[in-house]
Amino acid sequence: MNRAASAYMRSEGALPCRPNAQIATLAAYRQRLVPFLRQKQIAASTFVPRTRIGIGFRRWVVRLMGIRGLAGYFIGRQLRDDFPGPR
Repeated sequence: MNRAASAYMRSEGALPCRPNAQIATLAAYRQRLVPFLRQKQIAASTFVPRTRIGIGFRRWVVRLMGIRGLAGYFIGRQLRDDFPGPR
């Protein structure tokens, strides 16, 4: 972790000043972060087509998302992040 990020996290009260406590805190944060990122990666992988038909379908869907309100209706929940930041 770089100094700026470490200083910011300490100022927010998320990262204790003792090195051993920092390791434990970062490990706990990683434990919360990994499942969240896996879920996002799975959702992103559904957007990678494997066939020409899939590529055409994806292009069509992307064009539809340009229509006002349609993107929010269909994928709005997937775009919101409910992951809490550092405590």
